[in-house]
Amino acid sequence: MTYTSDGAPTEDTISIASDSDLLIAEAYSEGFSGHSSAVKAAELAFRSHSKSLALVHISRNKNGEEELEKAKRIFKNSFLPTDSLTVTI
Repeated sequence: MTYTSDGAPTEDTISIASDSDLLIAEAYSEGFSGHSSAVKAAELAFRSHSKSLALVHISRNKNGEEELEKAKRIFKNSFLPTDSLTVTI
């Protein structure tokens, strides 16, 4: 499992997340310095060969379902976690 916290993905992040069963990645918004987006998170999941992607820290100004659809175009096994979600790895 890899949790990226805040920040845009880097080559180091791809290496660290390599083959993760679960990648938890920030998807705040496009165009904010020091933050990632749903698209960047999905690209990270794809490039790191992660098995699934949980999108977290989405801007309140964004529609989570729309951001999820953007991610799924790149990485099909993306999802929005809910409170009290349990994930078996």
